[in-house]
Amino acid sequence: MQQYRLAAGLRRVEVVELVGARHEAPWTHADEIAEAIGRFAASSGGRVSLGAEEPDRDHDQPHDDENE
Repeated sequence: MQQYRLAAGLRRVEVVELVGARHEAPWTHADEIAEAIGRFAASSGGRVSLGAEEPDRDHDQPHDDENE
């Protein structure tokens, strides 16, 4: 299965199979999904990162010389 090949190349991955789930899984398997998300969040100390650096807060602020 494709998701297992993908998971093999990533760090800190757990593939969760929801037996009998289809596209309506968020409604029919909400408890299992919430449990899997909870396990992931707990294993990361409650902090989830997508690997991006922290935003540069100064970069988003207008500078006086930009208005000249």
